[in-house]
Amino acid sequence: MIGDIPPYAEDSKPLPNKSKAMSREDATSVYVTHRPLRLVYKLMENPTTGRVEPRLVYHIYYHDTPLYMVDALTGEWVRR
Repeated sequence: MIGDIPPYAEDSKPLPNKSKAMSREDATSVYVTHRPLRLVYKLMENPTTGRVEPRLVYHIYYHDTPLYMVDALTGEWVRR
């Protein structure tokens, strides 16, 4: 919480207790259930050689658009 604005502060409710939050692993499991990762080959430019080469990646879909990927061999975060 950054600050209180007086009209809202009068009827404000306490923040949820962080100690009762689910673990990061459980939250990740829920996310992946609703937005599955897809293991695919993607033709991408290799920055060291400048050549287009196949890369094995996990697509992370957001609003049905694959914007982010994780290299399946190295775990490197790859932006499209």
